[in-house]
Amino acid sequence: MSKSATLKTKPKIEEVILEYTDVNIREVAAEFAEYMQANKMPLRWASKDRYKALHKKTAICWVDLNQRALSPVKWRISTVLTNIDKYEKFIFNEGWQDFIFEKVKHCKPCNPDRNCSGGNKLSILGKDFIGICQNIIFHKIRIGFDDPNEEDISRIKKLVELEKQARG
Repeated sequence: MSKSATLKTKPKIEEVILEYTDVNIREVAAEFAEYMQANKMPLRWASKDRYKALHKKTAICWVDLNQRALSPVKWRISTVLTNIDKYEKFIFNEGWQDFIFEKVKHCKPCNPDRNCSGGNKLSILGKDFIGICQNIIFHKIRIGFDDPNEEDISRIKKLVELEKQARG
């Protein structure tokens, strides 16, 4: 699908997922999209190859499917964990803190003229991080999962569920 056609049609995520040649990516991404739909947080077109799910009119996660822009990453789910402090006990009890810490996005200066170049400080689950991407801070705590496998998806679903409950 051409860029101009994509921008005009705003394709459904299910249509874009079918373009992936990797069967595993297609299956895992399609299953996640189905899960979000079943839980009343459908992934809707946000921009070219980018989809977002809302809860209470605020993004709860984003899915990026642009294979070219993210190379070598094929796809990414970014969770918006604004209320992570409300379910941090669960995260520690399950031993998921390192899983989350590994996914924190550090600044890779995308524009040296930006005042955020070099990143900022942020505390997540009591751990201080330095050099965090400003985009993460703007969206509260946004954790990106690159090329998630089935185990990652299981955890991502639970994090989204916990965030949804925390938002009320």
